Amino acid sequence: ARTYALRTTDNGKNPIARDVSAQVFKNEEERKKLWGKNFARNEKKISAAVKATIGDVILYDEELISAMFFSTSNGKTETAQNFGGNDIAYLQSVDSPGEEKVAPSYKEETEITLKKWNEVFGNEWNADTFKSLQLVRNSTGRVQKVKASGLEAGGREIRDLLGLRSTDFDIAFNVTNGIVHVTTLGYGHGVGMSQYGAEAFANEGW
Repeated sequence: ARTYALRTTDNGKNPIARDVSAQVFKNEEERKKLWGKNFARNEKKISAAVKATIGDVILYDEELISAMFFSTSNGKTETAQNFGGNDIAYLQSVDSPGEEKVAPSYKEETEITLKKWNEVFGNEWNADTFKSLQLVRNSTGRVQKVKASGLEAGGREIRDLLGLRSTDFDIAFNVTNGIVHVTTLGYGHGVGMSQYGAEAFANEGW
């Protein structure tokens, strides 16, 4: 968290956004409201963590790392290469087991009407289009490319277009009722530290 904040703010020269675009944080009043009777205990834990690591940052080749993080993986973290096309030595894929036990919404199922689907894509899909659909997955199980009649797009592009939680998704079309079923695993881009993955490891005593 410290490394991320320092790199993002150019060592404290610039402000940091307090939403999901950067690093969500809350002031004391908001924390009291959120935590209620656990406020004092949580403050003590956070204060202890800050003091125990004071001055510590993570460097690679003498520079602050890009300390990327996200909510929930699909069991593996994503590589920087798969995500953005740049191979970064410390942002490789690792196993992240046990997240389905701790994450509040590890798996999400969404139903979209064919009419809405066609509005989103701006063309007319039908049963044959869905039959031609191919989801090309990478080594971490996420969709790298989506191919269908008249369509070729990246997994990230389709995720953004449909507002999905991650790029580990499956698509199925029910021709009887004209409903597209989309199932998603995990939440976030998958690169770096999974927050619920860290919780799962902490529960194992790491």
